[in-house]
Amino acid sequence: MRTYFLSWIVAVLLVGVSGPANAEPDSAMDEMQGLRWYGSLGIGAFKTGSESDQLPNREGVFTWMGNIGYRYSKHLRFEVDFQDIEQQCDTPPTVVPFLFGSVDSTTDISSLGFAGVAKLVMPLGRFEPYVGAGVGFYYSTLTIDGTFLGIPVDYEEETDASVGHQLLAGFDIRISEKRSLGFEYRRLFLKSVLVP
Repeated sequence: MRTYFLSWIVAVLLVGVSGPANAEPDSAMDEMQGLRWYGSLGIGAFKTGSESDQLPNREGVFTWMGNIGYRYSKHLRFEVDFQDIEQQCDTPPTVVPFLFGSVDSTTDISSLGFAGVAKLVMPLGRFEPYVGAGVGFYYSTLTIDGTFLGIPVDYEEETDASVGHQLLAGFDIRISEKRSLGFEYRRLFLKSVLVP
């Protein structure tokens, strides 16, 4: 069955660190404009998309991401993102435990992805709102755990590789010459075929 696997992501950027400046800034308010390369880390929560009969009661656990970016101009940035998305759902009733075994009531779903993102930025001093879009490749794994004679075992593991598209909006607030804090909202459109 093909199902929407993930929909909403909210991430908080913890820190962005930039490399040496390639150009002299025109003023103190343009300090970060001269910093071409940067990196950031983020952690957040998300809400899953449409429900599936085969993967009931899906809910997000957490997501984290890191990226390396290049400030092409004052208004345009390009990034390569790595993202880990963790969620759970009820174990489907079709999964039957072994004799003298049991199956966990929840099933883990993990997605790892790499994506290319372009951002349009509107610098307003230390406040930099932006919008963006991207496309990436995601590898998803569904794992059903349980026990057999009291020993932990993996009952089933399904994998799938899919292309995902995303839209995003957020803002960064510069807190020092080479660091900023930010908030970002992403919507990821990812279809994954995971059937236990």
